[in-house]
Amino acid sequence: MITRDDVQIVIGDRALRRAGLRAITIMQRRTLSGVGVDEQGNAYRFPPYSEKTFAMPAGGITGQARSRLKGRLHYFETKSGAKWVLVDGGYRALKMARYPQHGGIVNLSAEGRMLRSLAIVGIGQDGQVQIGFARQEEARKAYWNALRGRRFLGLTPDEQAEVAAIAAEGITFKL
Repeated sequence: MITRDDVQIVIGDRALRRAGLRAITIMQRRTLSGVGVDEQGNAYRFPPYSEKTFAMPAGGITGQARSRLKGRLHYFETKSGAKWVLVDGGYRALKMARYPQHGGIVNLSAEGRMLRSLAIVGIGQDGQVQIGFARQEEARKAYWNALRGRRFLGLTPDEQAEVAAIAAEGITFKL
């Protein structure tokens, strides 16, 4: 007679690693398209960049961005003598000038380091795959983005099913 305690379901580390890597790829691709996932697993577009005029230190604008923003920059000097600039069109205009290839969408990928830093940081005996960041600085960026309403770590139900199917390929039964 076989009882519940006599059967073990085992998912191999290789399948768990493949499932974890697929989860990372899904999160990276979705985020690059400007879509996050909320606490309930619903996909949503990231809130757009502000178009409200703002001030920043003049030295923070690269030469290439400066030339793309001509006519939208208004230089001034602070009481302490620091050179600052007002950027008409807001942070959206600045991001479009710095990274025109992104088309002005919020995709959390100015230089790409944060998303590239996503990695499998552990595989537990209990069948869990832990995904985190290879660099602490990138983990901090993810945290601050989440606080700004840009949550990207997580999977929608369809994405979960895709990852689960990969893990299921590695299931073996032990009697």
